[in-house]
Amino acid sequence: MEQIRKDTANKKYRKYCKKAGLDVRFHFHTLRHTFASHLAINGVSIYFIQKILGHQSIETTARIYAHLQPEPLVHAVKQLGY
Repeated sequence: MEQIRKDTANKKYRKYCKKAGLDVRFHFHTLRHTFASHLAINGVSIYFIQKILGHQSIETTARIYAHLQPEPLVHAVKQLGY
């Protein structure tokens, strides 16, 4: 599979945003962040999100997306059976 250069993707994204009348202040990277946020909100583990995004450190992924996953914490505490 051929990779698209980052600057090419940004230019095409901006072009189509303008064409669609969308706010061009958002960048192509915004789509990546939105994608990862939806993964987190839907319960995908931080570990898998890290791997999908290619972050070197799990701490980076956790710092950005862990707050979107309150449910796993509730589930973990309920395992105690209190």
